[in-house]
Amino acid sequence: MQSSRVTNSDETVMRQVAAKQAHVQSVKVANWLNKPQRFKVVIDLQQADAATQLTAPPHVDVAGLSQKDCKLHFHTLIEGQTTGSITFQNQTTGEYIFYNLAFTAGPAGLQGTLQLEGPVRSRVSQTLTISNPLKTEVVMAVTCSSKQVMVPSSVTVPAGASANVEVAYRPLLVAEGDASLKLSSKALGTYEYQLKLKGTAAGPEGSLSITVPLGSSEAQVWLETCVHTAHSVGHIAHLPVTLLCRVPGTAFVMASTAS
Repeated sequence: MQSSRVTNSDETVMRQVAAKQAHVQSVKVANWLNKPQRFKVVIDLQQADAATQLTAPPHVDVAGLSQKDCKLHFHTLIEGQTTGSITFQNQTTGEYIFYNLAFTAGPAGLQGTLQLEGPVRSRVSQTLTISNPLKTEVVMAVTCSSKQVMVPSSVTVPAGASANVEVAYRPLLVAEGDASLKLSSKALGTYEYQLKLKGTAAGPEGSLSITVPLGSSEAQVWLETCVHTAHSVGHIAHLPVTLLCRVPGTAFVMASTAS
């Protein structure tokens, strides 16, 4: 049986879409006969990345002298162009309808928002899960615009599996702000998340008890705790830090700084 084309293949379905976002595209399938026809659906992708999927139902049934929409489901993880064709063929007569396809994927939008809130100098965290649908493992670079957010420099996502990424936040000041977190690779593209950061007031770091008779004095070592706090804050800020030390009143005497 020799196939014969019924419609002209000059019509091209062209769409601009966003990467990492599902897109449904309808194409019309017309039945020129006065009886029902079943068309087999054949997709042929000439230019497509491994992280790109285009699917459709295996068959489309169209009543006589009518037309029906066939829904194509397109999804890609990376930016770029996908081209190909879709054919609707009557396997009894060999006649078919043919469309060219061209999908251009632009940058992906934000993949989500993480809320991170905690007292200053404390540590709070959330976990992101990244999936890899490919048949090979992928190494993704991880970056964040805030130095107060701690993330690994990279994460390896196994083939056909997922990996977790811990996003930790240790605020230095009572303040609110936003930050951008990105996970990027050539194979899976870029996943960008918005971080909502909030540092709240901290409670006392500890207590020191001094009991002496009236008119007497006693010395307690508290400077070591102050120095440890200064070093901890300096490590988070990536800068040398000097703490000012002050005790209200005249009954106590201590060093004015700790670093």
